[in-house]
Amino acid sequence: FYNLDTRLSLAVNVRTLTALSGVLSGAVGITRIDCAAAGGIVGIAYEDGTNSSTVHFFRASDGAAVLRTFLNGGRPRICAVGTTFFFTAFDGVNTLLLAKYDPTTDADKTDLSNITTSSNGIYDLVTSLSGVSFWVAFNTAAPTTSIRRYNSAGALSTTINGPAVLYDYLSVRETTTRVHLVSVLAAGTCQLRSYTLQTGIPAPIAQ
Repeated sequence: FYNLDTRLSLAVNVRTLTALSGVLSGAVGITRIDCAAAGGIVGIAYEDGTNSSTVHFFRASDGAAVLRTFLNGGRPRICAVGTTFFFTAFDGVNTLLLAKYDPTTDADKTDLSNITTSSNGIYDLVTSLSGVSFWVAFNTAAPTTSIRRYNSAGALSTTINGPAVLYDYLSVRETTTRVHLVSVLAAGTCQLRSYTLQTGIPAPIAQ
């Protein structure tokens, strides 16, 4: 079976996952698969073993292909905001790439401004609780940690400065009034930090 490093959108269910075997049939070196679904379209992003990421879009109802596109980097993530899919990849050096695709209006993906040019490749991507924006949390080798919210057009709207710690793993999640950062250190220590959202401006609370 494929080596899965998967963080699935809440919109993805078991029936969606059954399509993976057909989409990836005959593929080799597939790792780090991520999925999202919106408007009857499923997006699957995966690394192909050459530090390149492929993103497939297909109709959930019949499996018909909609678009196959690429990002010049590995460790892909994908999420959906409305009918628009946002997907990311790490270029293997220091840059987190960002692109979008709306199957209802676009013929191909649109490359957006890079999330950062100082990443060490440790990051996470998730749709906001309201479904109208998305969050990206990333680490740099400096080290620094940043949590950023992007609007439905893919423009940066909020930045939270996190701890100056180098992590092995990051995960970001939002609840009604807070955004949470879960981080794992090399020694296996897991840390949770929570930030309140006050009139749209996050401020850290006691950890």
